[in-house]
Amino acid sequence: MSMKDWIFHTWNEWFINFLLLFYVADFEPLIALKNFVIGYIAFISFYEIGYIVNDFYAVKKEKAPRMRFGSQQVSQFIIWLWVAIRVAIFLAISYYFHFSADWMLFYLGLGIVFALHNVLTSSALKTFTFLQLAIFRFWAPVFMFVPKSLIGLLFPVVFFYYVFNRTLTYMDSKSLLQMPERLSISFRLQASLVLLTFLLFWAYFVQSWLCVLCAVYFLLFWIIVSVLGRQFSSTS
Repeated sequence: MSMKDWIFHTWNEWFINFLLLFYVADFEPLIALKNFVIGYIAFISFYEIGYIVNDFYAVKKEKAPRMRFGSQQVSQFIIWLWVAIRVAIFLAISYYFHFSADWMLFYLGLGIVFALHNVLTSSALKTFTFLQLAIFRFWAPVFMFVPKSLIGLLFPVVFFYYVFNRTLTYMDSKSLLQMPERLSISFRLQASLVLLTFLLFWAYFVQSWLCVLCAVYFLLFWIIVSVLGRQFSSTS
């Protein structure tokens, strides 16, 4: 993963997840951190099983596959060992949550969508499974710790500023998108501001400005990138 990817994931996934947990834990940082680590380890253990299946099996059906492991040959024993380790970790954390209905249904849904994503051969159709995977990916580390009402409240924000953005990037990587101006930081900043319009009305109807505050958090990412980009250009 490149430095650019690390920055994006840190700001748009990991840190915002931590802040949500920090908020619902009455601003107790250690509780928020503990819950995030538990939730994220469970998620990434489960999610990487899908990656392994994609990279060593489903990828053979793709015209322009993304090879995370390069061209190296890996034995079936090693592949199954990787899967077994991740399954064991996931089951251990599932036991921590007493295999609750919410937990099992969430990951059943994620598993079904990831299976469809790996089975489908049409890149255009896979756009719709990727969009759903992005939704699951954002909420997976936190959904067991935050009220369902909060997830519903923030769902439009996460969809506009995280899911939609990642889906456009996916479409672009598969040559399914003709929107060259999207690569411009100024365009992304302007688009983020435009999306804020709906969220102002949403905040009024749900009687909470938390969704606007969350939107401003995502918007700050592109403001900071835009300012740093201009400073870099002026000094180079």
